[in-house]
Amino acid sequence: MTAQIPEKLLYKGEKLDMCCEPLEPYLRQTKKVLNYTEMSTACWRGYRGTWEFIDNQLCLVNIKANIFTNSGERAVTIQDYFPGARNKVFAHWFTGEIRCIKGALLDYVHGGYGSTYEEDLFIECKGGIFIGERLVINGKDEKGLPTGAVIAGYMTSPNNRI
Repeated sequence: MTAQIPEKLLYKGEKLDMCCEPLEPYLRQTKKVLNYTEMSTACWRGYRGTWEFIDNQLCLVNIKANIFTNSGERAVTIQDYFPGARNKVFAHWFTGEIRCIKGALLDYVHGGYGSTYEEDLFIECKGGIFIGERLVINGKDEKGLPTGAVIAGYMTSPNNRI
């Protein structure tokens, strides 16, 4: 498997690469299938989402993909996944950790999201609601092995309101 193109998370003024796919549980539950035009080994899912925490809720705010329709190829909109939605969708179906990578690449893995970067920011969600975050600094010891030291683990609002 090829390393995958990450989705994006707008978080505390930064645009971070995500090593997870929060839309996938929804697509599995609803059996929603779109006929994507740009399938590649670097993006098996066929789309790239942009996410943001709004009032402590994980929201899908943009999606990039093209699909084939009866009238030809066109860009995907959030409404293709969520009929009646406007600009954003609350990810109430998502429970788990969002891994965001920061800094330089330390160790490349040619598969999924297995590569190691200088920092990993883990954001925990339950039912799409922000629970907390922890930061892991991935250094190298004297043998060149990743150390994976947890530098900070704390509960805070992604909007700095708690």
